[in-house]
Amino acid sequence: MTDVQHDPDEPHGLAMLQTVRWSIGFVFHNFGSLLKVSVTPFILTVFLTNAQKMIELFGIADLKGWGEPLFTVLILAVLVPQATAWHRFALLPDQKLRWCQFVFGKREVWFFAISLAGYLVSVLVGLAAATLIAPIPDIGIAVQILSILFVMWIMARCVLFLPAASIGSPVGFREHLKMTRGIAGRIIGVYLVAVILMTIFGMSFTALSEIAVRLSIGLPELVPVIAETLPRAFFNLLAVGVSISILSSIYKQILASEHVSTASPQPDAPGDGGS
Repeated sequence: MTDVQHDPDEPHGLAMLQTVRWSIGFVFHNFGSLLKVSVTPFILTVFLTNAQKMIELFGIADLKGWGEPLFTVLILAVLVPQATAWHRFALLPDQKLRWCQFVFGKREVWFFAISLAGYLVSVLVGLAAATLIAPIPDIGIAVQILSILFVMWIMARCVLFLPAASIGSPVGFREHLKMTRGIAGRIIGVYLVAVILMTIFGMSFTALSEIAVRLSIGLPELVPVIAETLPRAFFNLLAVGVSISILSSIYKQILASEHVSTASPQPDAPGDGGS
């Protein structure tokens, strides 16, 4: 595997709150670098989001129910260069980021394929949950919670794939399962803490969007759409930075743990003879 840089201030042992806190701090301490690789994806995301709204608002085309998944995949694709660049910045030493950096090479293609597979799995689990709920609506909440936890468990067991793809250090499936064995619960805990904190943080941006829409009432129809979209897009920028930083930190913590376990001396085998 490619050697990664370790921040002495980073947490160890997949401590939940400390991992999320470090990741948020890493984003804000390096916010200028995040902006450099986020300008192009940010513009493209705003464009795609508004294009979707315009198509729906003015009935430009009938996407026959495929609009939401189609634009989700497109937005996912434009975020890939930002995500891989930020992974490398967090994981590798001496990574310099450039303004409007937007590279889509082999690493990005592999990263996108993995991300798309994860998206499809979440969709399939959602469809399966909806099928189970349909005949017995009373169990709806329980099924939804279990399906979310199941998706998070899959994400926990597959947590190394995206960071490894970003730095061109692929992890074999068996090796991946071995390295994440017994720690999925702690990884899920990190995810849950991140979701709670980012949800609270995101509420302020939602409120800002609502205020912007109210202030733009009476203006041309395009203005309220943009006023609603910009704060959400900015929050998505932060959310992507934090989520990638969390995955990078988990990746480094797992590698550090593996290094310690392999470097620790093994007990003498029976019959080896000792002094």
